[in-house]
Amino acid sequence: MGLYHWYITNESGRYEYKEIIGGPADADLEEWHRHRIVIHPDGYVDFYRDGELMYRPEHKVSMEYSNMPLKIRARSYPDYGPALIDNVRVYSYDQLEYI
Repeated sequence: MGLYHWYITNESGRYEYKEIIGGPADADLEEWHRHRIVIHPDGYVDFYRDGELMYRPEHKVSMEYSNMPLKIRARSYPDYGPALIDNVRVYSYDQLEYI
């Protein structure tokens, strides 16, 4: 049973997240997918999988941390199993058209 989890810490310090267990996460096992996190200049965040918007938190991401308080997770099973994300790249917002 596959798992996707998208998570931010918002400006009020609260966690916002969406989690999918099974369903599309199961169908994605044994395949390669491109995940993209877009942090807009206004602080709102979009999480994409293969160009499809999967999650847009209601609030802006907090900028009060030295490390960015957001996360994406994919696993082959919710509680254990290998992590299924590799080859992470970071681009500046103005390079999005090239991704």
